[in-house]
Amino acid sequence: MIWEASTGKVVSTGKGHSDTIHSLAWSSDGKRLASASQDKTVRLWQVTSF
Repeated sequence: MIWEASTGKVVSTGKGHSDTIHSLAWSSDGKRLASASQDKTVRLWQVTSF
């Protein structure tokens, strides 16, 4: 899930990992997000696809 920091409201929910996400990193342009999970996968997300 992605939350709006100022309000705490859920903005979007991504699906893809089958276990806990341990790391997140935003691209410098803010359009992509990388996530690494305990399920031993790394996923790259287009932020508009959540």
